[in-house]
Amino acid sequence: MRPIKNAAVARAFAAYPPKMRRKLMVLRALILKTAASTDGVGPLEETLKWGEPAYATSETRSGSTIRVAWKKVHPTQYAMYFHCQTNLVDSFRARFPKELIALVGFGLAATLWANRSAFAAMAWPLIALGSLQLIIGLVVALRTPAQVASLEQGLRTSGATTAAAEIHRMERVDTNFRVVKIVEVSVIVVGLLLVLGLPHPGTWPSVGLGLLVEAAVLLAFDAFAHQRALVYTRWLQGLGS
Repeated sequence: MRPIKNAAVARAFAAYPPKMRRKLMVLRALILKTAASTDGVGPLEETLKWGEPAYATSETRSGSTIRVAWKKVHPTQYAMYFHCQTNLVDSFRARFPKELIALVGFGLAATLWANRSAFAAMAWPLIALGSLQLIIGLVVALRTPAQVASLEQGLRTSGATTAAAEIHRMERVDTNFRVVKIVEVSVIVVGLLLVLGLPHPGTWPSVGLGLLVEAAVLLAFDAFAHQRALVYTRWLQGLGS
């Protein structure tokens, strides 16, 4: 890992609790590695902004400043901060909606567990379903560029044949969406039964609340994604008409 050359930044990191400092150093390494492997970013300036370690593209001005910090008011949390006028979080939400939900779920689970909340058992379904969703989302994200390139090439060279094959694939996608939504509704029902049918406070009602929250959010996003898939399928069908 690249050593910290700015003495003020080094003092800021040294002032953090050891556990939080290690986590923040991981974020620092991720920022530096990503910048070094991304064309056009250029060298990063490691400095302080509002007394917190900050990373700016001062030479190329190709992006906005990122900060990392721990705050006493939230002793079990650490964070990465972006400028409030950028569209970074909106871009994350648009490109990786389910992954963002999974990460929010992880954050909620960690907070509940760390604070020994009465709802700490909510963390179990949040982590389990969130991990599954994150894995699925990453697999889809990794294979999508190649699929898109192949589809575009096929539409240019043999449009009708490619469209027919893609329509057949989308029929399977439609079936999968319907099955997934049935499963999510079933999980919501199980969550409701646990929340309403067992005495409070308790472990299983908390598990039920976690299931209810996670499945309801995923159902909303899958319903939206399913609708987009149907619109795409109708567009493909129009190509062959």
